[in-house]
Amino acid sequence: AGKGVKEEKAAGQRGGSGEQAGLSQEFALYTLPVELQTAVVDAYTYLLGLPGSPITLSPQILAILRETVQIMEAEHDKLLHAFAQYHRHPHTQKPALRELRSRIIELLATAATHCAELRAPENEDIRTKIIAVFLKLLTSQEEGLVIQAIDGLKRMLKLHRLPKDLLQQSLRPTLLKLADFRKLTVPVLEGLGRLLRLLTNCFNITLGEKLLEHLVNRVDPANRVGLVRPGEDDEVVKQIFRLFHLLPAPKAAKFLDELVTIALRLACTTPGGEITQPYVDSLVEYFNVYPSETGEYFLCRLNKPQYAKLFEIVLDHKLAEPLRKWLRENPDVICSRTFQCLDGATPSASDIQHDLSHDSVNLVYQLAKRDPAWLAKPQCKKVMEHLITLWRAPSRKDGSVPLSKGLVPLELRKSKRMLKCFIFFFEGGGEDVYLMFLMLDVFAYQSAIDLRFVLEFYANVALMQSAVQKRAILSRFVTLITGDTPPKFNRDALRILILPMLQKSLESCTDNDVMLDAEIVNDLANKVLIVRSGADDARGGDDTYSVELLQLAMLLVKYIPTRLMDFRKGFIKFAWSYLKSDDMATKYNAYVVISYFIAAYDTPARIILQVYVALLRAHQIEARGLVKEALDVLLPSLHERLPPGDISWIRWTKKTMVDEGHSLPHVIHILHLIARHPRMFFDYRDLFVPQMVPSFFKISVLPSGSSENNKLLALDVVQLLEEWELYRLEREAEADPGAGDGGAGSKRKADGQQNPAEPAAKKARTDGGADPGVAGGAVPGAAGAAGHAQA
Repeated sequence: AGKGVKEEKAAGQRGGSGEQAGLSQEFALYTLPVELQTAVVDAYTYLLGLPGSPITLSPQILAILRETVQIMEAEHDKLLHAFAQYHRHPHTQKPALRELRSRIIELLATAATHCAELRAPENEDIRTKIIAVFLKLLTSQEEGLVIQAIDGLKRMLKLHRLPKDLLQQSLRPTLLKLADFRKLTVPVLEGLGRLLRLLTNCFNITLGEKLLEHLVNRVDPANRVGLVRPGEDDEVVKQIFRLFHLLPAPKAAKFLDELVTIALRLACTTPGGEITQPYVDSLVEYFNVYPSETGEYFLCRLNKPQYAKLFEIVLDHKLAEPLRKWLRENPDVICSRTFQCLDGATPSASDIQHDLSHDSVNLVYQLAKRDPAWLAKPQCKKVMEHLITLWRAPSRKDGSVPLSKGLVPLELRKSKRMLKCFIFFFEGGGEDVYLMFLMLDVFAYQSAIDLRFVLEFYANVALMQSAVQKRAILSRFVTLITGDTPPKFNRDALRILILPMLQKSLESCTDNDVMLDAEIVNDLANKVLIVRSGADDARGGDDTYSVELLQLAMLLVKYIPTRLMDFRKGFIKFAWSYLKSDDMATKYNAYVVISYFIAAYDTPARIILQVYVALLRAHQIEARGLVKEALDVLLPSLHERLPPGDISWIRWTKKTMVDEGHSLPHVIHILHLIARHPRMFFDYRDLFVPQMVPSFFKISVLPSGSSENNKLLALDVVQLLEEWELYRLEREAEADPGAGDGGAGSKRKADGQQNPAEPAAKKARTDGGADPGVAGGAVPGAAGAAGHAQA
């Protein structure tokens, strides 16, 4: 307090600089240090804002409010000069003064909303001055003060009526600057925008007409020549665009055509001929206020490329949801303005009609992209019907058949977006089996479209569709394949839709009884597979189609063998008919089907051995994957399917390994087989070790065979020999727990016991059979097999 008194006395001695700045001498707040002034203002703000505050609007409070208003009304530079007269270090006052002004705005807003006495008629003067301070700050360039002023003005307008004369007086400086388009600046327009947001109803449509006039003048090239800073002028044009959505509705809707026309004129001046993003943002805000008028306006002009392109950009904007919502709610309007205009169009229609079909598809795509469930709704049935009609149109197919004729990028884009619309329909819960097969037409022709998204969709059909719907898909496929559809289409349907759906559904084992009921299984077996057994077109026709049919047969035999008991004879005949095919993929896919058949059903031993030997001799690299799958299925089932004690498959394996020992691919093929099934060959290991050990040098050292895969195979074989030895020791330990490792062999000889594996191995060496090369004499190297194994 003493310091304040001293400062006040000093102020009286120094003269009237404060009066020159417009500050009152009644309450010498400005004579205090700026930091102390800020603290005093904060204290008053806190006291006035307390619930049920005992502070009333006393003369002292009114005096502090008047002085703070005077501080806010004073020019910033003059105010800084006045404070410098009373305080040292004036260069440090600028940040502190900015903070003081911020706290004063908070004090004025608190007083206006919490002091009921301020609403009395006798206090109208101070109330009006507070509102004037807020209105003035709306055009300030200090963002923090602007935000506070907007908040304070909103709070005041809820309690106090805005005097018309005060509004006119406050707006006069801004409106005077609107008289000449050359005097427009970005800060002025930003301040006007803030006023429009707060006081929209206080303006009339005349302001919009004036802004439109300035916009036309600014865009005119003749007026742009004299501008000193063209970049700043562009910012002014963008800021004018941002004001139109703030004008009072619905009268401001009349500016729609003029704004779009000006935007298109601006687009013509850009290098790419497209409207830039800031203008799009401003237009979208305006369009969202008038979605129905905007939708009708553009739908009637889709046959004009400039309007169609702008409409596409607007619909793709992330903030254009109100406009998209109105269009989704009015699908009949879309059909009447777009698709129905194409009815009756012939392949020789004009370019305008073709463009309209493209823009119609693009419109539906933009609406469905952010709401896939929209196309699946009942009210969009007509939209889907029109899309399907366009998809089936001969002009679309003729435009995408051969690459040599030159595909039109517009047609490609239209086809791609129609496909995406169909996918949106299914993802949104739509069900249409006919459409699902109709989409496969896109694979019937060569095209430059990247169709991976379509393949991903078909791969997920099993996850999206119910069991009843999947049964309907299978039923539709049977109908198509028994009709006159071309084999190429049937092949694509199998490869892209049917096989992925069946595999995922059968692997998950969910609702398979519904999807594959007795009727569907009967139709797939008799009408799709068995009917083609031995047919000339099946063996000599499209090999890729035959592969897909064999894949279908494999899935059925693998996952539902019990339901195919009545069709076993037909299935084996169907697969056997492809074993003579010249195409390697077809032939070995048939072997895979037969292997699954043998694993599932009782089969004559002669057929089993015939298939096994053929697979042992199949070493071609191209068929390695299929041969591996067939052997991995067939080999574990040999013990169950062959008669007890029949080890002829061992003799054939040994014979093939010996006869084809000069062929490195054969050796590698059989070594892979033994390494994948070590327990199957354990009891007969002494027959194979003499050939396995020398093969290490061939597959891992010689340059002709020492590839990385072969070296890995050599390591696998070494590990296999180690596993066999450990397994032998484990079995001996179980048979004779007291025997040690070192004396196991001598103890067996002394006791006259025999290795449990010896009878089977000995039988394999000496038993006569179908293989005279093996049965006619002892196997070379068999005498030292035990030594090799222990080594």
